[in-house]
Amino acid sequence: MNEPKTVEPVTKTSRTNGCERGDNHLNSGLTSHVLPTSATMVGVCMTVIGLVKIFEGATRPSRIDEALAVNSVLFMLSALFSYLSIRTRKNTAGLESLADTLFMIGLGMMTVVGILFAFEFI
Repeated sequence: MNEPKTVEPVTKTSRTNGCERGDNHLNSGLTSHVLPTSATMVGVCMTVIGLVKIFEGATRPSRIDEALAVNSVLFMLSALFSYLSIRTRKNTAGLESLADTLFMIGLGMMTVVGILFAFEFI
């Protein structure tokens, strides 16, 4: 007779990015997305800073380049903590949380800077 297939319960370890991970990686998928996105956002900030510097002579000076420089540091720190959370085998929930928090602060700051720049407040 055909026996019904049993579903195995989820164990404490799972494989993510080729590394075994334990319970301490509750959102290990999130940190693997934060790392490349943060690095991309650093590049976006640097590109906008360069464009602002090029066009600053033709328009009035602004503070957007300083604001985006701070923003790029936030994204770089987010990428660093995300990388460390992937590479370490210890409890990295704190690193993942810090990377996620810095990333969200950076996105929020970039949005505010964009709005202020669009309405010519900075």
